[in-house]
Amino acid sequence: MNIGEQLPLAMAFNKKHILLSFIVILTMNSCKKNDFDVVNLNGNRVSPIGHGGMGADNIYPKNCFESIINSFTIGAEGVELDIQMTKDNVLVIFHDKDLSHSTNISGEIWKMNWAEIDGARYKFPLLTNYKVITLEMLLENSPEFRGKLFFMDYKKNNPNLSAALDSRILQAFIRLVDKYGIAANTRMEFGASQLGLIELFRENRADLPIFIYTKDLDEGIKVGLQYSAIGIVMPSSVVSGASINKAHQNQLMVAVYGIHTKAGNIDMIENNVDFIQSDKLKHLLKVLK
Repeated sequence: MNIGEQLPLAMAFNKKHILLSFIVILTMNSCKKNDFDVVNLNGNRVSPIGHGGMGADNIYPKNCFESIINSFTIGAEGVELDIQMTKDNVLVIFHDKDLSHSTNISGEIWKMNWAEIDGARYKFPLLTNYKVITLEMLLENSPEFRGKLFFMDYKKNNPNLSAALDSRILQAFIRLVDKYGIAANTRMEFGASQLGLIELFRENRADLPIFIYTKDLDEGIKVGLQYSAIGIVMPSSVVSGASINKAHQNQLMVAVYGIHTKAGNIDMIENNVDFIQSDKLKHLLKVLK
């Protein structure tokens, strides 16, 4: 074979070699594990938590049964649930103050009995049948919850500040926690201003860890230390590495929410938070794998 015949073969071989090398590099990069040097109070690891299940950016409505179960199925270590109580002491998993915002009925949950809410469907996505559910409906129908964490974000929309109402709320939670044996997996979330509820839970059920919800770090630390909370919950938009470090110095873990981007997940991991209640759950699970 002369030089003229060898040259095209050599060029073809080189092109093939370059192409194969390029594919190998791409494959290596796609499989590359994200290595984060996390230092926190959660065993130096970040726990991925579904925000209302799969998150607000998912096709499932936030807080519906299907969203919560799907988050368990794909590997979330737990979920954040928005909880409200009806007039007849039923704990409902729902975020908004008025049902009309996202369902086919209207009214404020604290003013209604469960019979008036039962069967309510989410408006979106269209032509679907995702329903508003109670906390007991979730626990009764989802064996997938075993071993999962529940961040119970209690939303006290009822303006009644009486000790009697706080006692009803406590009893409603205790009944389900004990019936389904989830005390070890429950994390109660209370706003920093809900001092009556915080004190009542601390005095009567010290076995249920408390997180303080706040947008003010110093307020969260003050209330957290006063009532022996184990952590604070803050929107990701107001936290930084310095604020997380300050909470950790006071032996308070940090959970964050309001993360709607992949970059937001990465940023919170790099800032050493303990729990991420993410709306980009699939991505968070992937980078923490």
